[in-house]
Amino acid sequence: MPSASLPRLSAYLKAAGPGLVVMLADTDVGSLITAAQSGARWGYSLLLLQILLVPILYVVQELTVRLGTATGRGHGALIRERYGPVWAWISYGGLVVAGIGAIVTEFSGIAGIGDLFGVPRLVSLG
Repeated sequence: MPSASLPRLSAYLKAAGPGLVVMLADTDVGSLITAAQSGARWGYSLLLLQILLVPILYVVQELTVRLGTATGRGHGALIRERYGPVWAWISYGGLVVAGIGAIVTEFSGIAGIGDLFGVPRLVSLG
């Protein structure tokens, strides 16, 4: 009986695994600093909103991963196919801005941690 459940578990992990990885990947410096600042400013008053948003965020990320898994194409290619090149470039532009922002926050986080330990910024970022 347990051997029959292994293929089901394997199929479930193949389908749900990438969505879970994407959901957990949002633990970069920018996210942590934003969470710390909003927690210091608003305390627990936004906790209910966060709890309500978790299922919505999971579903959106999971649907994106399933689209990619089922079609074999990325999100941008699917946008280009369905809505045309203009909307695809708008989507790409947003991803570029988000990527640049993520890189800037990563370097600012490295410099900030270096400052905490007395390491000059040129050394910690070099």
